[in-house]
Amino acid sequence: MRANVGVALPTFLLLSVFSAAQTIHLSERYSRVKVENGLILGWHVNSADSQAPQITVYDSNGHILVALYPLRLVPGASEAFVHDVSARPGGIIAVAAAYRKDNASVPAFALLLFDFKGNPLTTLALAPSRQAWRVTLDSESNVWTLTEGAGGLSPSEAPMVVGYTASGSVLKEVLSRSAFPLHASETQENPKVGAPGLGVSSRAIWFWLPGSTDLVTFYADGSGVQRSMTGLPKSTTAERVVLTEAGTLLAQVRNEQDSSKGRKGSFFFRSAVTKTWNQFYAPCACTFIGADSADAFFIQMGENGSDIYKTHIPE
Repeated sequence: MRANVGVALPTFLLLSVFSAAQTIHLSERYSRVKVENGLILGWHVNSADSQAPQITVYDSNGHILVALYPLRLVPGASEAFVHDVSARPGGIIAVAAAYRKDNASVPAFALLLFDFKGNPLTTLALAPSRQAWRVTLDSESNVWTLTEGAGGLSPSEAPMVVGYTASGSVLKEVLSRSAFPLHASETQENPKVGAPGLGVSSRAIWFWLPGSTDLVTFYADGSGVQRSMTGLPKSTTAERVVLTEAGTLLAQVRNEQDSSKGRKGSFFFRSAVTKTWNQFYAPCACTFIGADSADAFFIQMGENGSDIYKTHIPE
């Protein structure tokens, strides 16, 4: 299994400061946390305890809505891995997961769908070329996954993105892995190149692959594929990139100077109107974990849990 993982300010960038932040406290510390669709999603990447919740979904105020126990779904599995989670209020929860029987076994990937009462709706075993590394839900409860690798197929035959209906049927395969040479055999994710991203904006599904300054968008029927240059400085490593429903791009980036000084990185946003990158300052020494149309969210871990900061995106 793979582990999920000072910027020189270009002359065309402007400085911005976020407005005062609203703080939401979670009593738990998670391996991964993200904010989307008015929900806070927290999970532990791996778990060998079927009695402890591995995934928790909160409302926007930090109140628990549902806890999930993926390890309970596969008898005989000794460990469950969660690579990503996506949810929409009143809809479903999608989980990109994998299971292992013992330390010597090869993990088996699965796509899990739950309702908001925690009931499992679908457990879909995934073929090697469709193993899910990132997952997102569109407004019709279709599930979109960014695949982990080619799974032994030729990159020209292996899909980069696979869409599923809420019942688990394959809806669409979009783009072949051969279109992305760095990721042709395996989706790269490590401290050197950064992390991939997948999401839904108001009109399209989008994904970002590390080691590139490209953003790819397409419609749910697979049409309208666009691969656009974002203009992020190539000297930086984008650790997280998000496209909001309003079309604003936000990024947490890092370079060697940040790493040597122990900084988490710098933050930038690009307006859909001006197409200009602006650097902004986070409300804490924290990590960017998501955005909606108007607000950005950051997290700071502490001994007694996690604090999430919600701040308005500058215009």
